[in-house]
Amino acid sequence: SLAKARSYDPTFEVGEIAEEEITPSNFGRIAAQKAKQIILQKLKDHERSMLYETYSEKKDDIVTGTIQRIEYKNGRDGEEKVIHIELGRIDGILRQKEQVEGESYKVYDRLKAYVVEVKDKGKKKSQEPCVILSRSHPNLVRRLLEMEVPEIQNGTVEIKSIAREAG
Repeated sequence: SLAKARSYDPTFEVGEIAEEEITPSNFGRIAAQKAKQIILQKLKDHERSMLYETYSEKKDDIVTGTIQRIEYKNGRDGEEKVIHIELGRIDGILRQKEQVEGESYKVYDRLKAYVVEVKDKGKKKSQEPCVILSRSHPNLVRRLLEMEVPEIQNGTVEIKSIAREAG
């Protein structure tokens, strides 16, 4: 209240900030570390949820990114080539089944990809959301045409259907 603030300094006015240090008697080093950890975890959780919301809105849209690394993983179906693409504050994954056959990918290449799905890690709270990308999805062509052709953008021309055999 203004009366309590003026008890510390009589020049205080409405809208100014009065600070008072409050340290409980049982607030030791361990309790301070625990409070710090909880606050940092809440901040990370909030940032993770903001990333998920941001990229959920980009589902079924085209994003541009830079290839960061190319991995070869052994899975049920044999060796799989997985490409990790930096999309800004988050990485996207381009699995082999979503790549165009015959297209070569190199680290630091920039490419456009279609956002197929955005997965929230759920139980694994320590990880960021996962953005699944595609270069072979038929809607990639649709979105590219919508971006590049003004007649499609303003509705003069309508795309009824697309058939695509990627590669």
